[in-house]
Amino acid sequence: MRKSLILLIVLLLASGIFTSYCAGQLYELRDQVTVTEKTILGDPAAADGLRVTLKTTWDDYLFWTTTQTLGSGQEPETEYEFRSSRPSRSYIYRDGGIDYYLSYDLPDMDDLRYGEEDMEFTGMHKAYKELYDATPDGRNGEKEIRLADYIEFYPLRTSLSILGRGFDLNEYYDSASYDKYFSGPNDAKYILNDYFKIPVLEGETLTLQVSKENTGHPYSWGESQTETDYYYPETHCVVTDDTCFFTISLRSSLKEAPMDASHLKDGYGIYSFKFDTVHDDELNYDYPVIDPYSFSNAYPLDPASRILGLGESADKTSLHLLTEEKGTVWFTAIDQETLETKTRISLAEVDDTTYSSYMHYTEDFVAVFLQSLEKVAVISISEDGSYELEFVADYIPNADHNLPLQPNVLAFDGKRLAITNSDYEYFGSSHYFAGYLLIIVDKDGVQYYGEYETSLNTGRNSNRASWDYRVRHVDDDSLKLEWMNK
Repeated sequence: MRKSLILLIVLLLASGIFTSYCAGQLYELRDQVTVTEKTILGDPAAADGLRVTLKTTWDDYLFWTTTQTLGSGQEPETEYEFRSSRPSRSYIYRDGGIDYYLSYDLPDMDDLRYGEEDMEFTGMHKAYKELYDATPDGRNGEKEIRLADYIEFYPLRTSLSILGRGFDLNEYYDSASYDKYFSGPNDAKYILNDYFKIPVLEGETLTLQVSKENTGHPYSWGESQTETDYYYPETHCVVTDDTCFFTISLRSSLKEAPMDASHLKDGYGIYSFKFDTVHDDELNYDYPVIDPYSFSNAYPLDPASRILGLGESADKTSLHLLTEEKGTVWFTAIDQETLETKTRISLAEVDDTTYSSYMHYTEDFVAVFLQSLEKVAVISISEDGSYELEFVADYIPNADHNLPLQPNVLAFDGKRLAITNSDYEYFGSSHYFAGYLLIIVDKDGVQYYGEYETSLNTGRNSNRASWDYRVRHVDDDSLKLEWMNK
């Protein structure tokens, strides 16, 4: 018995010593992160002088910040941190501004069933009433209608998101509590709904459906698009401290045909409205008070223009507008205060089907990704606020390479554009990739594309259940690029 006890004590001591030794070995390696480069195409020397900072975490307890200057010959440097409790996650709320959508006027169920014979049904109510009357009790009915036979203009409704307060201006879902968000009479808010009069397309059709119980009571109805061309509004917004700037599309959704702009009250352009910020002391939050009467066309545009994007400069002094006009993509910088054109730059020739684009802003440059053309335009911004086109070049060499189409981390040294994406889920199966992809582009196109994998990488397991147990990018600001020889 005594020998067994002594043996047990020896084993426990040995186990403790071994565990301490292993823990010590692992702890010594806590900040000795290595980075392995894999060249997919081009020359890695094209990235020389680029300083990359990568932030990763394991289960939100262990954190590494790894920094390396590519081409320097120096090993990466890593700062390690252990936190005994998970940090609270911070999310950056970005105001959506204003958004328009279609809301067809649905009839009341009781009106369909019990409406008086002399009750007048108009618009979409009439279309649904016709379908209801033609559908036997206990059956489902369906009918294809020509939209222009029932309504003249598209029923646009407004969704607003300003200062973190979001709500719809729809008479079926609107609430009196929203009235405090608007100055003037209560019904003044509907100015935003009624501002745009866009006639329906002559050939657009909808399929209506209605379902009736055996008693004749309608319990569901709705509509769906057919294969005909149709219109659905698309908006681009910029929200400043006191103004919402936005555009609304004037192209049909399938054929990109210009819509009828003759009924627009103030013409076509970049529209705006003002709002004040008010603090609610009781609930302790800010909310907007919108002035509907400030609604105006702030920057007129040709109705034939196709809006590809609207954004704000990094210093918040300019609006950046991307349009397609008569087959040419234009970048326009507009002074936010005076609403005067600061510059207008032609970027590329396109056909009628080319429209996909994305703009990235920094204080020194703007990168416009013309995704349909697989090209990027780089526009530098000087200290005096002037803009100059540096180059337009391919950034995707061929379809065989899985390059990120919407990068969000870039750096430009005057000749070379470095591109990556900080979203660890962006690259398909690389859900838990403790590394990054890197593209270097100059005026002649892609000069280098490589993959950088750190020794922290524990595998590319796409099982969401094990998400917390893989070293991954931190949620926000996980990658930073900086040219050291700029």
